[in-house]
Amino acid sequence: MTFEAFHRTFGKGIRYREFTRADRDRLAGRLPCGLPDLWEEDGWCTYREGLFTCCDPDFLGDVARAWFPDHPEVVLFAHDAFGSMYLWDGQEIGVLDPHIGQLDPLALDIEELLDLAMTRPDYIARAMFETKVARLRGIIGVPEWDEIYAYEPALALGGSGKLETVRRVRMVEHLVLLAQLVGIQN
Repeated sequence: MTFEAFHRTFGKGIRYREFTRADRDRLAGRLPCGLPDLWEEDGWCTYREGLFTCCDPDFLGDVARAWFPDHPEVVLFAHDAFGSMYLWDGQEIGVLDPHIGQLDPLALDIEELLDLAMTRPDYIARAMFETKVARLRGIIGVPEWDEIYAYEPALALGGSGKLETVRRVRMVEHLVLLAQLVGIQN
């Protein structure tokens, strides 16, 4: 798999860590088919200045357990700049907006997600907050691979959701906290 459409849209990304043979072996059978191929090519990296970041699922293990305590098969493998988490449940790929607890199915496989769903301009503009992220970069900077933009106070605590209330925060800690405040809405 070459993920040509994804790379045309998102670029090659900025690698923050290599994806090794040991990583491939450790994660075998837990990921959607083809995702390790992307990581082997690009490494774990961030694309478009934090708009989309691939992460080691074990790094996001506490987040997965906090949001999906009854579903140990759920694997989080990426996030966007605002902490929406991309996940694999063994059958399909979904995205969870942690600010409101909305879980939506996105694709049946990684190629459909990266080369079709995520490359549509309407998806990038809507789901990835591209305009908002571009303004935030100039105000509070680009998040590191382990950071996200978050509302302060959190929307679940009565936050306004206005741009001036956005801060850069540590991703894992913030997403675990949001799991306790929000939970998945059905």
